[in-house]
Amino acid sequence: MPRFFPVAKVDLFDRSSDLLGALGQADYDALRSTGFLKKSDVEQLPLGGLSAASADVTLSDYSPDNMVLNVRSTSGFILIASNNYSPYWRAFIDGFQTSVFPVNHTFQGLFVEKGNHRIHLQYRPPYGLAHLRR
Repeated sequence: MPRFFPVAKVDLFDRSSDLLGALGQADYDALRSTGFLKKSDVEQLPLGGLSAASADVTLSDYSPDNMVLNVRSTSGFILIASNNYSPYWRAFIDGFQTSVFPVNHTFQGLFVEKGNHRIHLQYRPPYGLAHLRR
């Protein structure tokens, strides 16, 4: 699987067990083109009208706790980052904070609107990492 990839199709589930069952039955093509989501994690997102066919995602800066992506798309889509989901990841699209939600039970997901965007992902756990950067 790519490190970052767009999907336009989503399958929504009420329970984690149903989501995990569907993941267990999914083939590579389904995993590459579909986001498996719990309804409760994405209730506020406008998931209608998604289309990732024309989305282009490039990584411009990377460290284990800080990533910057440039995105270009003619429609909205779900961006999947194949990093482990954690509530301590923060996402900013064009400088504005947005929600990060679990996709495929373990990866990170972001809703991205159409257009050209700069996405910044930062890992900021409550215990801090400043002492590791010396």
